Amino acid sequence: MELTPYLTDLRSQLAAAAEPGGPEARDLADRLAATLESTFRLAMLDALSAATAEITQELAPGSVEVRLRGRDPEFVVQLPAPAAEPCSEYRQLFTLARPGNAVALFFVDQIAEANAPSGTRLVGYDGAIPGVSTFNGTIAGGAIVSTGDLRKKDACGSTFNTSCGPDVVGETVAHEVGHALGLFHPTESQGGASGEDFDPLTDTPQCLCSLCVSASARANCADQSNVQGQATEVDGASCAQGTQACGGADYLMFWQLTNLSRGNLSPQEGQVMRLNPLVRPL
Repeated sequence: MELTPYLTDLRSQLAAAAEPGGPEARDLADRLAATLESTFRLAMLDALSAATAEITQELAPGSVEVRLRGRDPEFVVQLPAPAAEPCSEYRQLFTLARPGNAVALFFVDQIAEANAPSGTRLVGYDGAIPGVSTFNGTIAGGAIVSTGDLRKKDACGSTFNTSCGPDVVGETVAHEVGHALGLFHPTESQGGASGEDFDPLTDTPQCLCSLCVSASARANCADQSNVQGQATEVDGASCAQGTQACGGADYLMFWQLTNLSRGNLSPQEGQVMRLNPLVRPL
């Protein structure tokens, strides 16, 4: 949000108010306008912060945040994810799952998400992580997989390719079943915004944003102070360096599906799945 036009208008109004007072009043108005700029910007930031707090209360579970970008405020709007709403079509679909000791998978033509970042698409969605083992039929019990790419076979070959539809669907099914059996993403998209950005296992690679992304993108990593605008994401290329600190892109449970995926699992991930009641009934 550019504040300069409002400052210009304030100066014009001060000048107009001082005009009848003669040269001395006009000079005082000019000096007053020069000193008011920083005070005006701070007052506007306080007012906007209070306004966004009220909007956030009404928008929950979405939010509106105001950040300072240079000398001007910037709004960051996070709308509630439709899929997360209890009455959404996705959540209601999960209630159709038959009871039993099984992972309920629902195959759909497309997963529509209004808040998905530009240029991305969703290929899978889980009701809960970990899944509600042995208790299907709730709004959290199941997973959705898009089959929109299933018939795209021209790019299929001996290695995984996101342009090969069967590869994408198969990998997505395995990924969502992994969630249902208790696995988390080794690293979430922002790579270190909080301790919850990494899974609790000790043998899965992490991908810390401020360590793994390019130098030009590190200033906007969520684990840094004074992040301006959209936080940098740790993508497949950043997390394919083959180390415990900058790895994971080749893992089945990586947060993003890329051509670097090889469906890998760590020994501890395998142990988590084998101990799930769906695999080893109580």
